[in-house]
This record gives sequence, structure tokens and C-alpha cells, in this order.
Amino acid sequence: MNFDNAALKRYLRDFDILMILPLIGISIFCTLAIYSATINRSGLENIYKNEIVWQVFSYVGMFAMTIFNYQNLKRFLSWAGYFVSLFLLVIVFAFPAKNGAHCWIIIGGFQFQPSEFAKIFLILTISDVMERVTEKDEAFGLRHIGILLAILCPPFILTLMQPHLGQALVMLGIVASMLVLFLEK
Repeated sequence: MNFDNAALKRYLRDFDILMILPLIGISIFCTLAIYSATINRSGLENIYKNEIVWQVFSYVGMFAMTIFNYQNLKRFLSWAGYFVSLFLLVIVFAFPAKNGAHCWIIIGGFQFQPSEFAKIFLILTISDVMERVTEKDEAFGLRHIGILLAILCPPFILTLMQPHLGQALVMLGIVASMLVLFLEK
């Protein structure tokens, strides 16, 4: 991506600061809440510092993504991310169950839920399919419903097998909402 000095100035001039101010306010509020809840607890006094570090990483990532033209890699990343998230949903079963469910991948002190990534890439992949239907000016029919179900079923079933019914139902709700909104236009 060729991002010259003039483009950077134009980006900074057009940046919507009103979008960021509420996020900063929420971040400050959450950090203060964590600080006040943990300051007098043994072993948790510094947990708010971790929160600040993650917030800084999040803001840097957000600004980087606003500069990057995602349209160039959108189709590739949606499908690649979808298959990586499916892989992670299978790998999660190799990790020990926590409270009777295999929902977390734990590596060192870092843990994450693959189903969270699956939801993001499910949205991107289904929106890619819907965009292709729109581009081809096709009538949305049973064939397209079958494609959407074929995309939804693997992460849905793998999430149910963990068992994590709440996440699976959220995935179902996401796809149903996207379908309703797509058919309304």
C-alpha cells in the first residue's frame, strides 16, 4: 500500500474523533472500575495495568486497521480466517476441560475462546457470499440458503460439542439476522 505524506494528512484530517471519544471514555471508566474493585485484594493490585496494556494494543490495532485498505484482502481473509477458526474449534478439544467444557485454548498464561474468532469469521464469510450474490444480481433462493447452512453448520456443531450452547445460539442468531437484513433490501 502506497501511503504518502499527503494521504496521511488527509486521513488525519478526515478521521472521525467523535467516534473515538466515547470509546476512550468507556476505556477510562472500565479501567477505573477494575482498579477500584481490585486495589485492596491481595494478588490483584496490578490487574488494572494489564487492562491498560490491552487497551493500548487495541487502540493501536484499531488505528492500523483504519489505515489499511481491507478491500484488497477481504475475500481471502474471510475464508482463510473461517478455516483457521474451524481448525481452532477442533484443536480446543485437545486442551483440558474447564468447568466441564472445552471452550478455551490455554497457551502459557494466555487463553482465548476459538468460538469468538469463529463468530467474526462467520460474519465475514457469509457477508462475502451475500456480496457475491448481489454482484451477480442473482435471485436469492434455496441454493443460497444451502450455502449459508453449509457455512454455519461446522462452527455451530463444533461449538455445541464443546458444549457451549450460548455461543452456538449466538452464531445461529448472527446468521439469521444477516439473512433477514439481506432479504429486506
